[in-house]
Amino acid sequence: MTVPIGMLLAAVSDDDVRIVSEALKPAGFDPVITRVSDRESFLAALDAGGLDAILCETTNPKFCPETAITVMKGRGLDLPFIVIADTLDEEAVVRLIRAGAHDFVTRQNLLSRLAYVLDREIVGARSRVEQRMTEEAFRQREDQFRQTQKMEAIGQLAGGVAHDFNNLLTSILGYTALLLDSARDFPEMIADLSEIQKAGERAGALTRQLLTFSRKQASQPATVNLNAIISDVERAIQRTLGDDIRLEVLMERSLHHVKADAAQIDQILLNLASNSRDAMPNGGLFKIETRNETMAVDPRNPASTSRWPCVTMVVTDTGTGIRPEILDRVFEPFFTTKSPGKGTGLGLSSVYGIVTQSGGVISVESHLGHGTSFSIRFPAIDVPVDAVAPSTQQRSGHSGTETILLVEDEPGVRHLVQRVLAARGYEVLEAQDVAHAAALATDYDGPIHLLLSDIVMPGLSGPDLAQRIVAQRPDVRVLYMSGFANRLSTQLGSLSPGVSILRKPFSPEHLVRTVRDCLDVVVS
Repeated sequence: MTVPIGMLLAAVSDDDVRIVSEALKPAGFDPVITRVSDRESFLAALDAGGLDAILCETTNPKFCPETAITVMKGRGLDLPFIVIADTLDEEAVVRLIRAGAHDFVTRQNLLSRLAYVLDREIVGARSRVEQRMTEEAFRQREDQFRQTQKMEAIGQLAGGVAHDFNNLLTSILGYTALLLDSARDFPEMIADLSEIQKAGERAGALTRQLLTFSRKQASQPATVNLNAIISDVERAIQRTLGDDIRLEVLMERSLHHVKADAAQIDQILLNLASNSRDAMPNGGLFKIETRNETMAVDPRNPASTSRWPCVTMVVTDTGTGIRPEILDRVFEPFFTTKSPGKGTGLGLSSVYGIVTQSGGVISVESHLGHGTSFSIRFPAIDVPVDAVAPSTQQRSGHSGTETILLVEDEPGVRHLVQRVLAARGYEVLEAQDVAHAAALATDYDGPIHLLLSDIVMPGLSGPDLAQRIVAQRPDVRVLYMSGFANRLSTQLGSLSPGVSILRKPFSPEHLVRTVRDCLDVVVS
């Protein structure tokens, strides 16, 4: 049985082709030899490919082995390179080895030695290729590990800063809203306060992006249908894109459901729409597609052999595209190609954080001048959409007479919440920490209808406190305040019936509406 082998022979005479063939065929090789005699034909043969080895004689005045080796390396190739010579002195051997030759044969021992040398060098070349592939895979894993560590460290910092800043923003926005209510007869003051409110709201949006990137955004996942979410936010997407960009939506019927936070899906779509708008200054097409898919391999766990049913959302634009050298950096926080003041570099990192927090994966493809496409895949679930039973109680302007146990370690936020709720008729029991709250819950003789607690506090957390109080008072409702709800791993579960989350920063109106909703919801 013969072994086919593609060879490039740099030699002057066709007789060398016959001699090489006679040397290799008895050893089981079936050589396909291309003979060249100058640089141009050598380059053409390299570009044609299909080569397993290169032989080069030393007697060609137009094309020496050193030049051939340089040309081969210039093409990024590492093929076995064997020099054929009439005689070789020690100085010539050293020079050629330094240039990159792998071995030498003389014409006197060509028949006896060429096949052996060629076989050995081909095996060595394959070994070098495998070693480079292994080293490259190891390098990529190291880079990925370092990138993960960097993202995690920045995420921890961003989450901590955003948590503290959200407390400040809650006070700023809350007291600004109260002043706006009191300043109805002072138009100039209302205008100034409105600017403060707008700035606070923009700052709140920035902290939400920081928390989403760090995967510490307080999320309220539910069983949702992406088609319904896209339909609800379609008008807002078109406003974001502007009149010169056409929006096209292609949604698969009978789309499976996913477990996600609908508000965060809105954020994904609006962030992508904003980026696409900037990439299409002269107009274009922004397309959203949804479909059911079953991946042969779960991209979250490539070692798994099980198939992965998912819901895929593909968002595509016809914009300028992303340069290849920065494509793998688009999800990095604070990385942006926009001019100063035009972007924070948090949009795509927030999208990445939302998708991964929801158990999904995201990938991007882009070609300069031909646009960009983001493919987002969420695990599919085949259950009915979550529904909250409508309240049978009559609401009156989000007011009430129930008793609320308020637990907040930040004095500014605590005083604001107490003031707003007391003004709506609620009886508010204030506690600055978990120990104080536990004592109030034990000593208070009347019913406590709602525990309104921050999640992250010194000592025990809000969920730890809730577990204690619910054990004493099973009928109490629980409303957490936080923008940092990455852990709710208590016996209550992440969002058990009767448990809700109020995201900071919030306005007084949002506070009273959420409190009323939490008290009124019917828990089956």
